[in-house]
Amino acid sequence: DGPLRSTVQQDVQARGLRDQCLLWGECAHAEVISLLAMSDIFLYTSTRGACLSMAVLEAMASSCAVIASTRPLSNARLLADGRGIAVAAEDVSQTSQALMRLLSEPALCRQMGGLARDYVAVEHSAAQFRQTLLKVSQWKGVEV
Repeated sequence: DGPLRSTVQQDVQARGLRDQCLLWGECAHAEVISLLAMSDIFLYTSTRGACLSMAVLEAMASSCAVIASTRPLSNARLLADGRGIAVAAEDVSQTSQALMRLLSEPALCRQMGGLARDYVAVEHSAAQFRQTLLKVSQWKGVEV
């Protein structure tokens, strides 16, 4: 949802894509999980946000092939090694090329999704988070 929703809806209709496109709008957490579970590709073109995109991590954990802008810069690291495609922020041509590539190569899409899920399971697990907290606490001299 947002100020451009009606413009996007008109564009979808004008291009004859009403049966292929669903503008979900704002949804609850449980709906986000369902939406990611049924998605093959996750497109993140935001140019604002925190230093680590939770939306990108959630999509990766859901086995989505992710195309994301390099804002924040951490997206490029998250998507390295074939886990997704990082594109320059605000580069419409690069973003559309990446999207067309994934749409035309379903096997690549599945491969990226699997690599992304495996990466999140190891590098962003509860055990890894605890290990990081322990390192920080030892460095700061705090007991956890």
